[in-house]
Amino acid sequence: MPARDPAQAPDDAARVPAPGPAQAPAQTPSQAPGHAQAQPQAPRARLHQAAAIALSEALRRAEVANHQQLAQEIAPLLVDVIGGEIEAEPALLARAAALRPVPGAVRQIWGEASRPPDKDAPPKPKLNRILALEKPGFAVIASWRQEGLAVEPTSTLVAAIKQFSSRDIHPPAELRVMNFHGGRVLMRASPRLILAAQFSAEPNPQDRARLDAAFKNLIKNGKPTDADLAGVVGRLKGAEGLRLTPARVAIAAAALLALGAALFGILREGPEARLQRLAAAAQAAQPALAGLPLRVSFDRDAHVALLSGLAPADADLDAFVRALPDAAPYRWELRMARIGGGDGETRLSQRMEAMAAEMRADRQRLAALADRLDRAEKWQADRTAEAETPRARLERLTRDVVILFLDEDHFLDPDQARRQIAEIAALLKATDSRLRVVGYSDSHGPPPKNLALSRARADVVRNLLVDHGIEPQRLIAVGRADHAPIAAENSADRRRNRRVTFEALDAAD
Repeated sequence: MPARDPAQAPDDAARVPAPGPAQAPAQTPSQAPGHAQAQPQAPRARLHQAAAIALSEALRRAEVANHQQLAQEIAPLLVDVIGGEIEAEPALLARAAALRPVPGAVRQIWGEASRPPDKDAPPKPKLNRILALEKPGFAVIASWRQEGLAVEPTSTLVAAIKQFSSRDIHPPAELRVMNFHGGRVLMRASPRLILAAQFSAEPNPQDRARLDAAFKNLIKNGKPTDADLAGVVGRLKGAEGLRLTPARVAIAAAALLALGAALFGILREGPEARLQRLAAAAQAAQPALAGLPLRVSFDRDAHVALLSGLAPADADLDAFVRALPDAAPYRWELRMARIGGGDGETRLSQRMEAMAAEMRADRQRLAALADRLDRAEKWQADRTAEAETPRARLERLTRDVVILFLDEDHFLDPDQARRQIAEIAALLKATDSRLRVVGYSDSHGPPPKNLALSRARADVVRNLLVDHGIEPQRLIAVGRADHAPIAAENSADRRRNRRVTFEALDAAD
C-alpha cells in the first residue's frame, strides 16, 4: 500500500464532475394623358386598421393589458415593414402562397400547447448563488445567496472556479459552463473580474441569455456590489413572472399567423402586380396585339412602368395607350417593336438576342450564388460534425474532469469517480486515441513518497479504465507528485491537490 499523505479531516467534499420601409415619400408621378391622380395611401391605411383589429384580439386573448392601444401602435409598423419589403422586392409576392395553410399550423400549435405537462419532467433549475471574484487572487468582492438554502462553502466553489479558469482554453468573451456538485456554474470573465452563477441544474436558454446580458452590464460598469448581484436575481425572477401560459401563447401565435397570411394575401396584388394584370387586360382588348409578347418592367427610382414587346406595323398603339388605366404611383412608357419591313425585323431580332443574352447572364449569376450558398452550408455542417465527433467530445471531457482523493488511493467521492471513469472509457472505445492518466499529491511528506503516491493514484484510475475494456497499451499512468498545485498547501483546502487528471493523446503519440 502506498504511503499515506498527512491528511486533515475533510470539511467538505468538493468535486468537479464531468460535463457529460420605412414608407417611401409621396411623389406625384407623370401620367399618360387623361389619367386621374390615385391615392396610394388609402389601401395601406385600411391594412393598418385590419392589422390593429387582429392584433388587438390576439393580445386580448393573451390577457395583455391595454391591448387595443398596443395593437394600434404595432399594426402600422407591421404593415409598413411588410409592404415596404414587398415593394422593394416583388419576388417576395410569390412566397405569400407558403402562408396559406394557416389553419393547419394553428391546430398544430394549439395541440402542442394543450398537451398536459410531463409528470416525469425534471424540476426547474434554481439559482443558488452568485459570486463576483477579482483576479488574479480570486478574492470575493460581492455575493448573493438564496436564503434558507444549504450550499457548499464559498471557498469550495472559488477553488473550483480557479481550477477551471486555469485550464479553460476557450475565449474569455464567451459564457463558460462548469459542472459543480451535480449542478451548473455559468461564468463570464474579464481581465480583472469573474462573475459566476450557481444553478441546481442546467438552466434554460432564456435564463442563460438573460444572465449573460446582465453579467456583461456588470463587467462594463466596473466592480459590482451585493446589491448589483441581487438586482440580477430580481431581473431573472421578473422575466419569469412575465411568461405566458402555453395556451395563451398558442392563441396569440395563431392570431398572428392568421394576420400574416391576411396581410400577405392583401399585399400580394401590390402596385406592380396590379399593373401587370391591367396591361394584360388592355392588350387582350386590342385584337391586333392579342397573343403577341408583352413585358412590363419597372424603374422604381424613376416611377416608370415600361411596356415592351411586339406590335404589327398597322397596330393602333395610341388606342392601346388610351386603354391603359392609371398607373399611379408609376407612369406608363411604351417601347414596342413593330413587326413588318426589313429594318423592323432586324431591330426586333437584335432586341431579342440582347434580351436572351441578358437572361443567360442572370442565370449564370444565380447559379454562382447558389454554388456559394451550397459551399457555405457544407462548411457549416462540417464544422458542426467535427465538434460532435467522439475525439472532440473526449478532449472536452478529459479537460473538465478532475478525480479527487481523500487520502492515499481512496476516492473522495467513489460513486462520482466511477461514473466519470465510465464516461471516459465509453468515449475512448469510440476513438483510437491514447490517454495519459496523471496523478498528483500535496506537498506534505517526503518527495519520494509523494511521487510514489501520485503514481499509485494514477494506477488506480488506469486499472479501472482497463476493467472497462480499454487496452492497457493505450493508457499511460504517470505521477507528478506535488507539481502544479491547484490549492494553497498551507490551507485546509490542500486536499484538492490530491487528484488525478487526464490528457488525450493522438494514436501516434
